[in-house]
Amino acid sequence: MPDIETFKQIVLPLIATITVLGGGIFIAAYTIYLAHTRARQRDEMAAHLKMEMIERGMSADEVAHVLHAELQIPKGCTASQHAKQL
Repeated sequence: MPDIETFKQIVLPLIATITVLGGGIFIAAYTIYLAHTRARQRDEMAAHLKMEMIERGMSADEVAHVLHAELQIPKGCTASQHAKQL
């Protein structure tokens, strides 16, 4: 029958190693899952926006313009202040 020293030398390090490796694998898998979920949500939102613009009768050029437009906000100016200036 194994004694307590054998248990301390073999089993405890083995349990610690399995726990660390398992935790790392779980974190990596969960990170991949979250990245995939976020990409899917972003794609769904973009598709929904495009469909709404098409339903409103916007042309392909107008849709492309909206999708590629970038809001240029000057430094020190909030988005709401910039919107009022427009």
